[in-house]
Amino acid sequence: MAHEARPTGTLGEVLHDYARGLQSEMALLRQVSGLSEAQRQATADNDLDGLEHVSTERDRLTTALVTLEAQLKPLRAVIAGNLDGVRQQPGFGMVVDLHREAEGLVSSILHEDRSTLEALATAERTRRMAARAIEAGEATLAAYRRVVAPGPGSASLVDRRG
Repeated sequence: MAHEARPTGTLGEVLHDYARGLQSEMALLRQVSGLSEAQRQATADNDLDGLEHVSTERDRLTTALVTLEAQLKPLRAVIAGNLDGVRQQPGFGMVVDLHREAEGLVSSILHEDRSTLEALATAERTRRMAARAIEAGEATLAAYRRVVAPGPGSASLVDRRG
């Protein structure tokens, strides 16, 4: 198992680097939030090409978030291990505020995604019901056609008697 490199520098430098990383995460999360709204709109508009574009872009941003989070993990470990000292550092309040803002943004994105998934599930149920109605209608029309326009076998019976 690979050993994670421990960040070097003072607690202030670690906190500063962590704050910069959180700001980068926030920028990515804001983009994902915008894409969540675009995804909801594309779903409402039944825009499959738009959904595909949004999905591709979200995958790219999610990969960037995961990479950034892996870089922030060792910094977070140093901060958690030295919390009393870190609380005394300038910028600690800003980091706390960034965490809260990130949590709120992630919650908002997840809520938007749940709404989109519900809309997609509703659209799928509607599509299935419409397909069943069409199939039932076709079966009814086929039966009706057999009654109204009997096949050639029925006509031959009339020809033999007449």
